[in-house]
Amino acid sequence: MSRVTKADLAGDHQFIGYRLRGFPLRWLKILHVCFAALWAGATVCLTLVQYGFDPANGAQMHAYRAIVWIIDRDVVAPSALLCMVTGFFYSAMTPYGFVKYWWVILKWIVTVCYNLAGFLVLSPWLERMARLSWFMDPAGPVPAGSILLSALQGVVAAVQLCVVAFMVLVTVFKPWGHTRWHV
Repeated sequence: MSRVTKADLAGDHQFIGYRLRGFPLRWLKILHVCFAALWAGATVCLTLVQYGFDPANGAQMHAYRAIVWIIDRDVVAPSALLCMVTGFFYSAMTPYGFVKYWWVILKWIVTVCYNLAGFLVLSPWLERMARLSWFMDPAGPVPAGSILLSALQGVVAAVQLCVVAFMVLVTVFKPWGHTRWHV
């Protein structure tokens, strides 16, 4: 990392007074891409489990909900958070910035909203459903209310998958240009 002088920052709205270049920048990019890939892959797995699993009794419903909760808690949530953290440093320490490009602004809005919705709503809901399924009769039929909640869970998984796919497309195609703040 090299120290940036005031002359280097003229017209460059950097958040942190260091600019990454070369090897450290490559490592940051590798970490960011790895966390994004893990986030996308885990979201695909979560969706496949939710659409590919049809529980026939209480024990299977508990296994299904526990698997979904574990994937969300142990893979999706941490990888989405770490992708956001590495994205913060990428924006703060490279010329991309936070508000120079419309696509970066959109990625920030979507990522922050995704993480907030996940941590405040989705993860607690999945945990609650997994814990409630523990009390189902293991050999008994799956209650109709549980089937409805599982269908809703499938819709949420599909939305998650669409959001992650959208983020990948925006990252690759960078569809919008500079903002008026790009100076």
